[in-house]
Amino acid sequence: MATVAELQAAVQQALTARDSGTAAPTATQNAINNQPQAQLLTAVDQYSGRDTEVFEQFLAALSSNLTLAGIPDSQRHNYLRLRLKGSALLVYNRLDPAVRDDYNQAITALRAQYKNANNRQLRGIKFDARNYQEGKETPREYLDALRTLAEKAFADTERVARVRDRFVKGMTTNKLKKKLLNAPVTDAVDQLVDRLGKADKACPPDDRVNAVSELNADPDD
Repeated sequence: MATVAELQAAVQQALTARDSGTAAPTATQNAINNQPQAQLLTAVDQYSGRDTEVFEQFLAALSSNLTLAGIPDSQRHNYLRLRLKGSALLVYNRLDPAVRDDYNQAITALRAQYKNANNRQLRGIKFDARNYQEGKETPREYLDALRTLAEKAFADTERVARVRDRFVKGMTTNKLKKKLLNAPVTDAVDQLVDRLGKADKACPPDDRVNAVSELNADPDD
């Protein structure tokens, strides 16, 4: 049986190979697969952050097997990293290096992102239902509200696109919405707010239609 130090060295080689986009050397992979400690760790399914997965179940299995394998706290982050994939691995890699290299801090950050997927789904539904409340908030306040909701509902990689799309769809004023729909798709959402500021000065207060009419309105009217 390999010592914990030897297993750690093999795992570190595997991490280095994965980060460089190459396969781990056969000897390294065999050294990992043939060790009882490694078998305990690879028995834990990789976590990708999908809504069908439960983070706390993954964490319980990983932590238990790390303890059984005798992995010290100072090296646990390496094994955590090996058992992540997909969006969960992206979230981990974006953490501050000091957080990534501390198992407990990394777990806290991942838990904040993935604990209770049902809550994230409900927040997503609330986000999709949020419309601009004309007369009660400015376009900038509406944008800030969407960003706050998106922070709790979506991963970093999709927030910008989600917020921009909802900002346009959530507008309840015909001429303002047409102004946004005619904007270049490359315009960032903050640029759309600037466009609304200019359009609002020329928009008669009684020019209001419901959401269905807005979507069917001729942009050239």
